[in-house]
Amino acid sequence: MLQTGARDDWNGVIGRTLPAPRFAANYIPFADDRAKLTMAWGVYYQPVDLSLLGLGYDQSRVDLVNPANGGMGGGTPALEGPFVSRFVVPGSLRQPRFRTASAGWEQRIGSSTFVTVRAILRRERSGLPYQFLPSRSGFGGEFLLQNNQRDEYRSIEVSLRRSFRKAEVFADYIRSRARSNQALDYTLGNPLFAPQLPGALPWDAPNRFLSYGSSSAGLVSRSGYSVLTSSSLVHPTGFGFQRT
Repeated sequence: MLQTGARDDWNGVIGRTLPAPRFAANYIPFADDRAKLTMAWGVYYQPVDLSLLGLGYDQSRVDLVNPANGGMGGGTPALEGPFVSRFVVPGSLRQPRFRTASAGWEQRIGSSTFVTVRAILRRERSGLPYQFLPSRSGFGGEFLLQNNQRDEYRSIEVSLRRSFRKAEVFADYIRSRARSNQALDYTLGNPLFAPQLPGALPWDAPNRFLSYGSSSAGLVSRSGYSVLTSSSLVHPTGFGFQRT
């Protein structure tokens, strides 16, 4: 089965329409439905956070830098000041967009065991990072919003689900990688007077393991209603997280 579609949005900030084609396909190779192949591809536009644009219309920062050795009688001379830092939002910006492709294979083993393997590739183009343009002194300068950010997310997922007569268990493992060529996030409150650098995205989690189970076997209350018990475990690595 093949499905196609398209979405067309109008963005008043950039003043243009945003067409987004999408495709999806499902294929069942066996008559007993024990396996299924799924594939999808689509273009998705990332909504622009107004707080990102608002930085260009906010306040400026003024710094006064004291000499390292101080005093008027020698040592390192006093640096000139004040040094002004501000954000600048130019015109003719493009809407950030993602191209996402995915493929998966689901296999039934026996009558109640299911194994799934899924891969995802997501690439962003025309992202909106601020670029630091230093002043001649090296202190202060302009942070210019530009359309040159490129993010990429890759993942491979393997899951197993087993159903019993009165119970079910599920386990899932994801190996992923989230990177950007413009990883720095500038702010006036805590400025960083350095050029953009590539690195991991804040939500990058290279490994994630998830499992849960539920059972109602042998648990029946006096009123005749069954009692369901369940438990879950989440263990990611990378950014700050909580185990449950």
